[in-house]
Amino acid sequence: MKILPPLEEEDTMLSALSYPFWYVTAWFVFFSRKKDEPFVKFHTIQSIAFGLAMSAGYLLLIFMLVGIFHCVPSLRKIIHEQGFVWKGYMAQGFFMVAVFLVFLLLFFVGLSLILYYSNKAWKGEYFKIPFIGQRIEDRYFSYLRDDVEQEAAGKPPQAHKRDTVFPSQQ
Repeated sequence: MKILPPLEEEDTMLSALSYPFWYVTAWFVFFSRKKDEPFVKFHTIQSIAFGLAMSAGYLLLIFMLVGIFHCVPSLRKIIHEQGFVWKGYMAQGFFMVAVFLVFLLLFFVGLSLILYYSNKAWKGEYFKIPFIGQRIEDRYFSYLRDDVEQEAAGKPPQAHKRDTVFPSQQ
C-alpha cells in the first residue's frame, strides 16, 4: 500500500495525539483540512478503533468482576458445604486486592501500548495495530493499493471505477 509519509510536523502531531485522546482528537481531524491526508486519516481511524476496543475490554472486565463479586458469597457457601479448606482469604479481602492488582496491571499495559503507538506516530512511522490496522486499510484505503503489490500477492489488479465494465456493456 502506498501511504505517503507525513508532509508537515502538524501531521505527526495530530497522529500522535489521536492515540491518547482518541475521543477528542478525531473530531478535530475529521472537521479540519487534514481529513484528506492519508497518514493522519489512517492513524485517526486506527486510534478510534483501538480506543473503542480497549474501552469495550475494560467494560467487559468490570462486568465480569461485578459478576464474580456477586457470586462470592455463594462460592464461600459452596466451599464450606463441600468441606474444602477455606483459610479466610475471602474474608480478609485478599480476593479483592488480587482482582484490583490484575485490573491495575491491565490498565498499565493498555497505557503503555497507547504511549508506544503515539510515539511511533510522532516519529512519522506507518504501522498497523494487529487485527485493527489491516481491516481499516482494507476498508478505507483500498484505493491506494498498488497493482504490482496485488499481483505479487496473487490477486488480480483492482478494477477502478472508471474501468469497470458492466455485463450489459459486453
